[in-house]
Amino acid sequence: MKKKILIVDDESNLLSIYKRLLSSENTEIFTAETYADAILLINKFNYDALITDLHLTSKFQKEGLKLIREIKKKNNKAICILITAFENPEIKINAYNIGANYCFQKPVSSLIIKESLERAGFLFQKNSPINGISS
Repeated sequence: MKKKILIVDDESNLLSIYKRLLSSENTEIFTAETYADAILLINKFNYDALITDLHLTSKFQKEGLKLIREIKKKNNKAICILITAFENPEIKINAYNIGANYCFQKPVSSLIIKESLERAGFLFQKNSPINGISS
């Protein structure tokens, strides 16, 4: 059975990069650019992993933390990766406390995202033509 990964970011170019990198015969990738679209997808499917930006609409909302909470309600074992442009220890502590497995500061290499999921048991093609892409 394919593992479902939800990727949420308001930057469509990053969504495309992550989707290409993480697509394989073992994964099914879903993307959303807004919090509302992500909630619709979370309500529709059960995800094995979430990769989300912290801020989707404004720097005050922290929608990424809300999405982690929602994913964990449905699947407490889901791997959650939070990505943020802000270096803030409080945000990282909060993210880990609500169930994030990883918290990375932008810019983060897409290969680090992939390796984090591989450590959690996700299988990807080793000879992907885009292995050098970083975001």
